[in-house]
Amino acid sequence: MGALALAISGGACASLSKVDTSTLETTKLELPIKGLPLEFDRYRIGFISDIHLGPFVANSLLEATVDLVNQHHADLLLLGGDFINLPMILENLNFWYVRNNDFSDPTDRTLIYRIYDTLGRILSQAQCPDGIYSVYGNHDRWFAPRTCAERFKHHRIGLLVNHTVNIKRNRKELQIIGVDDYWSGNPSLPQNMAPKTSRQTRILLAHNPDYISKVLTGTNFEFDLGLAGHTHGGQICMPFIGSLLHNVQDRRFSAGLFQHEKAAVYTTRGIGVVEIPLRLNCPPEVCLFTLRVA
Repeated sequence: MGALALAISGGACASLSKVDTSTLETTKLELPIKGLPLEFDRYRIGFISDIHLGPFVANSLLEATVDLVNQHHADLLLLGGDFINLPMILENLNFWYVRNNDFSDPTDRTLIYRIYDTLGRILSQAQCPDGIYSVYGNHDRWFAPRTCAERFKHHRIGLLVNHTVNIKRNRKELQIIGVDDYWSGNPSLPQNMAPKTSRQTRILLAHNPDYISKVLTGTNFEFDLGLAGHTHGGQICMPFIGSLLHNVQDRRFSAGLFQHEKAAVYTTRGIGVVEIPLRLNCPPEVCLFTLRVA
């Protein structure tokens, strides 16, 4: 009887599960921000993270992502890091789940260069008048960060390493504060930054939401919206149970929107995959946000 119940349960889980790494889910949200200058009301932001371009992520998935950003007529595109994935066991996989033959040869000495160049070429097709800005993830710090920076610069994608970009409308500002990776870099907030005024709205862009949690709980730094990735939303989510692995200490920021008393924080599920080259009940996500006056 126990074995029968287990079999029925397993069958039910299978029927409720969706294994998918190529069907993009679009998350469209209006984000009310207290004190948002009227000049930035209805301002549109595309946000994607954890592309992990490599043998398990097809170029076409990234191209479809950029198409969605363009269809949304985003004013700005923000990238949350982890652009690359080179599995250490690639040579032992026999390519049973390779999705991208362009990047499936581990003996190719130009492989990392070509991945970052392809990333830059495709991402730069986003038609965002206020530009494209990114931060490092841990995988980018692990795999040739200078190549990432050089190729992104070539394709006019800003890489923010503890740096701020100000987008201006009249005398009002949208400040994008991008920090280095929490695990593998040296993230820090801008030094000697003046207190936030009513003319400013601040977005803190970090790969790992644990850094945003650290800022919220351990500093007096003011910002309005935090954007992060890293968690993949769990990537493997079991029916009735959810994610088995969270990859984040502060689980309030595991996935989706969390309204902290100090700021809103959104953690995206990202685009690509790592470790296990599958997603279960956790589809790739493209975020399309519209800022609104609260």
